[in-house]
Amino acid sequence: MSAYTEEHVLVENRDHNYLVVYDLRDFEIIFERIDLEDVKISEDFEVSTHRMISSYYVGSAFFKELDEKDANRRWVRRHRKRAYKVSELRLFKLIAENRLEQEKYHLVFERKKVAVEDHIRSKKRSGVYVVDFREKNYEIMDADGFQSAIYLDVPKLIISETGNVLNYEEIKMGGFISRLKISGMLPLDYELPE
Repeated sequence: MSAYTEEHVLVENRDHNYLVVYDLRDFEIIFERIDLEDVKISEDFEVSTHRMISSYYVGSAFFKELDEKDANRRWVRRHRKRAYKVSELRLFKLIAENRLEQEKYHLVFERKKVAVEDHIRSKKRSGVYVVDFREKNYEIMDADGFQSAIYLDVPKLIISETGNVLNYEEIKMGGFISRLKISGMLPLDYELPE
């Protein structure tokens, strides 16, 4: 299934106190049909006939405070901090800055924990990081046990200082981070408050 819109998608995120104006450029979901022959169905049990295999979306986001007076409230700062801690932005910033192990992340290749320095090399050039990966597929587990997957078309990413992947068309995400979608997004210039 694919979709598009000429209008901006508006996402109201009260936890982060943001109205996200999202310009959706491309959207696709791939489903797989479920074979129901072996499924026992009772009278009041509804069974799905398909399950989502993957989803893909590309666009740009503009963030606006929902309520200016709430922007500095403790609960908003706490929710934003929690979102940043598990965000894609932070993950790629840590990868670019060679700080995965320092922040207690584990890199997994073929179901085995591997040393980050043996698999990822990062060099800063002209204000961006050029990150080379030894392989194209990895799993990454954060300090809280949330597991995500990285699937690369080419084993090289260009990452900004804030953690934004500039050659986004070369990467797909799976696992925990992929389930956050727009609800887990923060502005690209978001920084943890002191």
